[in-house]
Amino acid sequence: MLGLALPVPVQFQAVWPATLCRGAQAASGRGRAGMNILYIVKSLSVVEPQGAMQISAMTRAAGHAGQLAVIDELDIPARIDELGIDLVAMSLMSTEARAFREAAQAIKDHRPDLPIVAGGPHPTYFPTIARDWPIDAAIIGEGDQAMLDVVEAWEQGCGFDHIPNVHTRESQNPPRALVEDLDTLPWVDRELVAGFEPFRSVPMKSFMATRGCPYGCAYCFNNAYKSLYRGLGKMVRRRSVENLVQEIEAVKAAYPLSFVRFGDDVFVAKDDAWLEEFVAKYKERVGLPFYCLIRPNLVSEAIVGKLRDAGCHSVAISLESGNEDLRRTVLNRAIDDQTMLKAYDILRSHGLKIFSNAMLGLPESTIEDDLRSLEMTFRLKPTYASFTVFTPFPGTELHRLCVDKGYVEGEFDENTYPESTFQSSSLNSVSDKDRRVHRNILMLGALANSAPWLRSLIFKRLIYWRPNPLFAVFGFFVRNMLQRKVWPFRLPPWRALRLAWRVYRIDRRNYRKRGVA
Repeated sequence: MLGLALPVPVQFQAVWPATLCRGAQAASGRGRAGMNILYIVKSLSVVEPQGAMQISAMTRAAGHAGQLAVIDELDIPARIDELGIDLVAMSLMSTEARAFREAAQAIKDHRPDLPIVAGGPHPTYFPTIARDWPIDAAIIGEGDQAMLDVVEAWEQGCGFDHIPNVHTRESQNPPRALVEDLDTLPWVDRELVAGFEPFRSVPMKSFMATRGCPYGCAYCFNNAYKSLYRGLGKMVRRRSVENLVQEIEAVKAAYPLSFVRFGDDVFVAKDDAWLEEFVAKYKERVGLPFYCLIRPNLVSEAIVGKLRDAGCHSVAISLESGNEDLRRTVLNRAIDDQTMLKAYDILRSHGLKIFSNAMLGLPESTIEDDLRSLEMTFRLKPTYASFTVFTPFPGTELHRLCVDKGYVEGEFDENTYPESTFQSSSLNSVSDKDRRVHRNILMLGALANSAPWLRSLIFKRLIYWRPNPLFAVFGFFVRNMLQRKVWPFRLPPWRALRLAWRVYRIDRRNYRKRGVA
C-alpha cells in the first residue's frame, strides 16, 4: 500500500499527559487499537483530493484504517454503518461549506456519538465552525500532526482541547511549527481513492513537490497562511528530487499512469540545482509527459528549456486580469503586460500547451475591465483560455476589502455564498446585466480564443445575448476538448464517455446554484 511507504517519524508521534485522558477514558469506554476513519469530500473529478490523501497517509502509517465518502454520490450515514466508522474527517473549501454543514448534521442526527473533525481552508479561516456547526473540532492550518493527535486522542479516550492547531467549543489552540522536512511525511494514500471512478481508470495522477507560496496575491489563501504561521517556520518548503521521483516510480508501478500532473502553486521558482537534478532523474527514471504551474515573472528560456527537456507537455500560467493597474493595485500581482506577453511567447516557442485563466467581476473593476481581460487573452494566445468569476474567499485580503466596502453582506453566509467560481458574482457592485455577460464569457470565451474567425461575432454580439442552454452545452464540449490538449491522457471510448458524463454533471452543478439574473 503506497500510503505506508514511509513510517510516521518520532516527531509526528502523539504524546500528551495521561491526566488529560482519565475522565474521558472512563466515560467513553474506548481504548481499542486501530481507528476506522471516514474521509469525506464533496465530489470527485479527475484531480485527486490531495489533502484527504495526505492526512490518510499519516493515520494509516500509525495503524489506522481510512475510507472515503463523497457527498455528491453517496448516502453518508449509510456508508458509516456499512464500514463501521469510528471517526469522521472533512476537508472543505468555503464554496463547499453549506454541503458539509448539512452532511455533518445528517451524521449527528444518525450517530450523535460519532466524532466529526473538519479541516482545510474554510475551517482555517472560520474556526468558529467548531462552535457553530454540529462538529467536535476544527483543525486550522496544516493538519498532518494535528489529525494524528486527534485520532489517537479519541482512540485513548482523551479530549481534543489541548491539541495544537485544534479548535473546539471550549478551546482555541494556536498552530504548531510547520513541518520543515517534507521528505519525512509519508506519500499520499492513493489506496483511499483507488477504488473510485475516475481514479480507477484515469491514467493521470497528481503529485506535490512543495508546500507554500512565496507570493502574496490578494485573492489567495497563501497570504493569510503566512500571517497564521509567522515565526513558526519557513513557509516555502520543497521535497528532495529523489523523494519525489521515488514516489512517481512507485505509483507508475502500481497504477495506470501515462501523464503526471504537478499541482504546486509554483512548481519551479528559479533555475537551480534542484531543477537540474529533477530534469536528469525525471527524464531517466519516469519519462512521462507532465503538467505544472508557473508564474509569468519566473518564465525564462533557461527554465522552460529544462522543463521541456524533462518532458513538460503543458503549463498553467494565469493572467487573472487584463488591466495591468488592477493586477498591481487590487490583486497585489505586479506583473506588467510585456512580462506576460514575453512569458507566453517563450512557452509557445518551446511547443508547450498553455492553460490560462482570468477572473471576471473583480472588486474595483468594471465590465470594460472584463472585456480587456478577454482581449488580452487573445493577445497571449493560450491553448485553453479559462475564465472564472471572482469569489471573495474568507481569510484573503480581497474578502476583507469586499466586507469593508459593503460589496458583500457580512463576513460569510453559507446559504448565499457561491458554490463554485463558475457561478454568478456574489458582489452587489456587479449588475445583473454584467452577470449575464460574465456567464456568456464563461461559456464562449475559450471558443473565441481558439477560433479567431468567430471572435468578432462572440465579442461584439453573442456575449450580450441572454444566456441559454445552447451556449452552455456548446461551451462545455469546447472547454473539455481544449482541456484534453492540456492533459492528453487516453481512455478507451466507453470509459471516455463515462468520464465526460461525470464531468458534465459536475459542470452543471457548478453553474446552477446561483443561476443567472
